[in-house]
Amino acid sequence: MINGNPQYRGLHTYNGREWRHMRQIWARIILVAGLCVCAYPFVSQLVNDVVVYHQTQRAADKDAAKYAARLQRQDAATPEDSFDAKNLSKDVRAHLLGSITIARIGVRLPLFDNVGAQALHVGAGVVPGTDAPTGGRGTHTAISAHSGVPSKRLFTNLHRLRKGDTFVMTVAGKHYAYQVFRIQTVLPTAVRELAPERGEDLATLITCTPYMVNSHRLLVTGRRVPYTAQVARATKDDAESRYHRSVALLVGIVAAILSVGATLIWRWRRKSVSGVS
Repeated sequence: MINGNPQYRGLHTYNGREWRHMRQIWARIILVAGLCVCAYPFVSQLVNDVVVYHQTQRAADKDAAKYAARLQRQDAATPEDSFDAKNLSKDVRAHLLGSITIARIGVRLPLFDNVGAQALHVGAGVVPGTDAPTGGRGTHTAISAHSGVPSKRLFTNLHRLRKGDTFVMTVAGKHYAYQVFRIQTVLPTAVRELAPERGEDLATLITCTPYMVNSHRLLVTGRRVPYTAQVARATKDDAESRYHRSVALLVGIVAAILSVGATLIWRWRRKSVSGVS
């Protein structure tokens, strides 16, 4: 009975110690929930890195020569079109060409033969109207990807590339290495910047800039260089080390959350038993 009122007869009343115990439990629950919320973007990025790694590994083993034929130079589309959220494919995997690796910014993405919404949601795509990413004198391929997408790296850090850095495209099992020699910020309608140059084998990486404004396009252009053992080693080591690091961090975060949760449950049960006794 509470305060002599018979309607509360049989209800448990909490003393000061029990109230403190309950407050501690709720404080820890809120703490764990807060940690989970704060960790979500980081964990989501790690999960995306692992998924992308496996996608690009499958792409490396896939014969994509039949897709390269689709990418002959055409009159349609401009760099501005490449950032429109238009879905050009219902089955993204059917349009997988290979992968693109940019060791300097720790990015390895699946490479698609289009810049549809589904393709750019998970990787990079060849801009319509430019050459296939298979090299050759007098060719210029353009690769587009989003930046500033939550939980995905994509081309968000493309601005960190400097002249002399290299990036590698892998198509139909063959590797094409390019060394950056030109970095520009242009309007979306600057089509001439993607035109082929006589005798040159070029590739340009494109993304929106500045961050969250997207009024311009950042163009990072590379010139074809030999795919040497040093470039291959740096590319492979970066991809594998990033994959193993992501897996290790994911396991560590999950283990930490489970450990904190188990500790809270154990302490709660111990105090409950001691309170009953």
